[in-house]
Amino acid sequence: MGNSQGKPVVFTDEVNLNHFRLLRVVGKGAFGKVRIVERKDTGLTFALKYIRKDEVIRSESVRNIIRERRMLEHLNHPFICNLRYSFQDIEYM
Repeated sequence: MGNSQGKPVVFTDEVNLNHFRLLRVVGKGAFGKVRIVERKDTGLTFALKYIRKDEVIRSESVRNIIRERRMLEHLNHPFICNLRYSFQDIEYM
């Protein structure tokens, strides 16, 4: 999830989908979608990429998804959405 304002984000508390207001869909891919979301307590906007676990498993792409997440953990670039949060439920990651 990337913060559009580039402001520092506090990582002390556990975060889940209930902390965000889901706004519009801005992209679709083979495994899921990207939405604009707003953090309820701060009003900060983020891009939320959510991926269907069953599709990833069915297409045998688990290793690729894990690799992408690990790369995003370390990236810090002005033209790439930086990873701010990561969470999952039974259906999505």
